[in-house]
Amino acid sequence: MEMILEKGTARDIWESMRVKFQGSTKVKRAQLHALKCEFEVLAMKESESINDYFARTLSIVNKMTAQGQRMEALDVVEKILRSLTPRFNYVVCSIKQSNDVLALSIDELQNSLIVQEQRMKFQSDKYDEQVLKVTGGGRGERGRGRGGARGRGRGRQNSSKENVECYKCHKLGHYQSECPSWGEQDPNVNYAEFNEHEEVLLMTKQDATIQAKIEVWYLDSGCSNHMIGNKEWLFNFDDAFRESVKLGDDSKMHVMGKGKLKLYIGGITQVMSEVYYLSGLKNNLLSIGQLQQKNLTIVFKNDTCKVFHEERGLIMSTQMSANRMYVINATVFVPMRLQTTDEIDSQLWHKRYGHLSYKGLSTLVKKEMVKGLPALKEAIDVCSDCLFGKQHREVIPKKVNWRATHKLELDKAGAFESFKKFKAVAEKESGCQILSLRTDKGGEFMSEAFNKFCTEQGIKRQLATTYTPQQNGVSERKNMIIMNMVRCMLNDKKVPKKFWPECVKWDVAPEEA
Repeated sequence: MEMILEKGTARDIWESMRVKFQGSTKVKRAQLHALKCEFEVLAMKESESINDYFARTLSIVNKMTAQGQRMEALDVVEKILRSLTPRFNYVVCSIKQSNDVLALSIDELQNSLIVQEQRMKFQSDKYDEQVLKVTGGGRGERGRGRGGARGRGRGRQNSSKENVECYKCHKLGHYQSECPSWGEQDPNVNYAEFNEHEEVLLMTKQDATIQAKIEVWYLDSGCSNHMIGNKEWLFNFDDAFRESVKLGDDSKMHVMGKGKLKLYIGGITQVMSEVYYLSGLKNNLLSIGQLQQKNLTIVFKNDTCKVFHEERGLIMSTQMSANRMYVINATVFVPMRLQTTDEIDSQLWHKRYGHLSYKGLSTLVKKEMVKGLPALKEAIDVCSDCLFGKQHREVIPKKVNWRATHKLELDKAGAFESFKKFKAVAEKESGCQILSLRTDKGGEFMSEAFNKFCTEQGIKRQLATTYTPQQNGVSERKNMIIMNMVRCMLNDKKVPKKFWPECVKWDVAPEEA
């Protein structure tokens, strides 16, 4: 009030209030610069929820807008996607793959992230007893390390540090204050390790992809090798490997191959090698002995199983379940498996010839009816399109259960001219003459010109009884084969049924050739 009383005019009062509460141009630039710096270093906290983080971000954006800096929605969306915690990495990857980020609004992004956050919380509560815990860097509970003597008594100096776990790097053998990683580079950055001479546990930091599923794994000390019952999960699969294993009930199962397995745990992909595939195995087993052979340390203590890497420290931990078993829920990366070349060639030629049977393809190869057609091997998988397109209730229905709603316009006037062209080509290529012609009693075949032509050429006419397709079995069977192929092709390529005439032309073309 004292400052206002000193001013002589209303304009002087306004300028004084504006400078006091809004600041000068120089002050505005300084405030805007501070807000930009705060926006650039903004990142989501581990314990922060999606709603809280969006509120904190939009608060800074609104302050920048008030200072005259217009923020586009795209800049805010990209900043939020970049600054989320690692547990949202696979969500960010999925959003970028399935949505156009340029057209994604802030509200849509917030709704998507809230749904995923609720789903994570539900899964964490549901599997609380068996959930896999991967600890990160930072200071843990009170004390200087797990497994050592408590307090600062003299007895600790003579105790073994073999089972002492450091709270900083989560390695065994030293306390937190003695950790050599103080001041070193953050151990949680991306890394990959591989020994060409001796294959060890490979770990790479990467985002989860869509080709992944959460599975239950049992840590088994009596299992000689890692074992699974689904070969689709294995990379570099060796189907020539054969072995037999003996189960707990003295029964034997045959190993039908081996390969590598990728498990996604807490943002880290852990690759298990020498994983056996046993057809029919119901549970997924991780061998404790095989993990120890890869220079890993497994510690069972206080109803907890912990696995330590020699250089990276703690990589997985799980509590004992109610039935005294150690269970891990881990995401499995399913490889984009390619079929063998023989299977690809067989299926390709099978589709090229309108889903012709493999027996028919073999006949074409043996009789050398097609030049360049390789020897094909029947595919293991059954063609689902053939199952759909070649199923029938009856060969010839006794009554019609369905009637078309629209008339099918067929050009029957050209039947006579088409027959004359067919007769000339067929007799020229075969060197024989047509002696007999079997048709129904359709008007296009009973015309005076048609009958006169057949009489002049010495062609004997055979007419089938009306509404009796059984008397013309060869033609009816040929039509059925063609329509089977048409249905298979339409179902295979997922095209509308209105393109069936083009499919008929494609099916008939190879036979005419």
